[in-house]
Amino acid sequence: MNRKGSALFVALVVVLLGAMVSVLATMVAATEVRAGTAWRDQQVAASLVTSALARSPEPAESLFDSLATGASIALDDTLSIVKLGDSLALITATARFRSGWEVSSVVVGAGRDSVAGLRLTTHGSRSRFHPIP
Repeated sequence: MNRKGSALFVALVVVLLGAMVSVLATMVAATEVRAGTAWRDQQVAASLVTSALARSPEPAESLFDSLATGASIALDDTLSIVKLGDSLALITATARFRSGWEVSSVVVGAGRDSVAGLRLTTHGSRSRFHPIP
């Protein structure tokens, strides 16, 4: 191989390596953008679910006595209530986005207040993000 052939070979190898590095950098950047979008969607879904659960006790109180044990009813398109017993219920909120959905549940206890009105009090919550594969 003469000098010009060697120089051409080295130039081709350098160009090929540069192209591989640029493709790799583009792939890493695209992955980071997707991860950031998924994280943002998860945060938006979590805040929507949290606000829905914060607003849920009033409508749930009005429906609690009319539910049979084990029965469930949807309060709206994101909230549902399942009566677990005479004084326990499970309120579940769901928010769906392009990268998954956020589901959060809270166990509430029913008790009567000083004017014999029904009040639901929170016992604990569990939140989970489900990514769409």
